[in-house]
Amino acid sequence: MSKYDPLRDMLLRISPNISQKTLTFSEIEHILGFKLPGSAYDHRPWWANPSSTNDHPHAQSWLSAGWKVDTVNQSLQWVRFRRAPGPKRISITSIRVPVEPSSQITGSSFKIVIQCAGSKYENAGKLTTLSGEKVLFAAHPERYTLQGKCCRPDEIREGTHSTWRSYLESYNQQGSNPNHIFPAGELAKAPIYKALIRKFGATNVFILSAGWGLVRSDYLLPYYDITFSIQGKPYSKRRQSDRFEDFNQISDVGIQPDETIYFFGGQSYLPLYLKLTRNITARKVIYHSHEAALHIQGYICIPSPYPGSQNWHYKCAQGFINGLIPK
Repeated sequence: MSKYDPLRDMLLRISPNISQKTLTFSEIEHILGFKLPGSAYDHRPWWANPSSTNDHPHAQSWLSAGWKVDTVNQSLQWVRFRRAPGPKRISITSIRVPVEPSSQITGSSFKIVIQCAGSKYENAGKLTTLSGEKVLFAAHPERYTLQGKCCRPDEIREGTHSTWRSYLESYNQQGSNPNHIFPAGELAKAPIYKALIRKFGATNVFILSAGWGLVRSDYLLPYYDITFSIQGKPYSKRRQSDRFEDFNQISDVGIQPDETIYFFGGQSYLPLYLKLTRNITARKVIYHSHEAALHIQGYICIPSPYPGSQNWHYKCAQGFINGLIPK
């Protein structure tokens, strides 16, 4: 019996149809009922997948359940587990270890969606062609006049029969990150994205990307230059009529009717958000900067306390973190 058994038990209860699971360190601590050691926060080998059962006894909590650590982000304090191939060594029916109520995972009652940022880290990783050429993703590559390869996310990847979007899905599933692609929540320079993730956990924060759609904050996204803003470059400006096969990962997680989705974003991003969330049954809250009252069927519209300020949605999200705005 190990004090890390509650983590094993939780992983064993995950549906076999789910191949990966992301947890924040605080969520793991809630499951375990105690704080992780300091080495889990600053020593990457703590999260290794040892081949010997004598090494890193705590690792047996995920290995014995049939999972392996895929990615760890110690700065943002989250870990992604991926289901290991082959049969699990134990089954949930064989477990007779009682779990204290304090270590039970209760789930989140809300999700947060925030629009993507125009200012991204230039050193963020990019996807590459079969020949190794780095690709910049834009809304209208035909208007791109600079050097380098430029494509739309839904173009066919040269030399293949699949789109770049499909290739990105495969890249996220392969279990390695050779191109050093950033998670969606780390692409932006604005600190509010990391602040939301630290406060509420990577699994509860989603990014509304003008290039890729609605994605989890821990989903790897290559550097791109696509925006709904009228101030964008000619090649980067996406029109509402442009056809994109946008991801809708917030639907994939199975939102419950009693959960709440909070949206922080500008008016130009609102049509895409409504398109992707219209059919979700939940309490859906939109913070907006309209001077007049905003009424959208199926949504609760709350005016921002910072309507006239630049990047008002950043200030609004910070107010949400601090408990200063209505929910």
